[in-house]
Amino acid sequence: MNKNIDITPFPGYIQEEVSDMGESEQTQLWKQMDIDNLNMYLKKNSDYGAANVLYMGTPGILIRIWDKICRLYSLFGIQLPNFARLFDIRKEQIKKDLTFMLGKDVDESWLKALHSLIDLHFSKLEKECRVDFSKYSERIPQNESILDAFSDLELYARIGNISHRQKWGR
Repeated sequence: MNKNIDITPFPGYIQEEVSDMGESEQTQLWKQMDIDNLNMYLKKNSDYGAANVLYMGTPGILIRIWDKICRLYSLFGIQLPNFARLFDIRKEQIKKDLTFMLGKDVDESWLKALHSLIDLHFSKLEKECRVDFSKYSERIPQNESILDAFSDLELYARIGNISHRQKWGR
């Protein structure tokens, strides 16, 4: 692929190869990644065109970003809670408690107990919905690499930026 791409927002930027001009390795890598990501964007966009982003807009971009974030969580061994299951469990428990309590006469103490039960269930739900980062451990992907997932995230962020400025496809 041709690496002689004009990236004018970076004055003095060496486009063919990043050379050591007294810059840190981090800065050199950043510049090289800009070239690599631009080339990836040009390659992928030639397959997709503008319609996929124009049609779905921000929700479509957010879905792509969420997909990559979930992939990275999985590759780093971080379990995301199953929110639907957790809410269903708590909802059923609240229904059981309310059914039990409705057999009682409604008075001030009953309402206090009801509020206390609801607080208890939502406190449990809050704890169950926390993401545990303490079990972080990188695992080897079977398909797409971790670096590819991070690169895709960067591309989707840039696509979102361009789309939000209403410049996508123009």
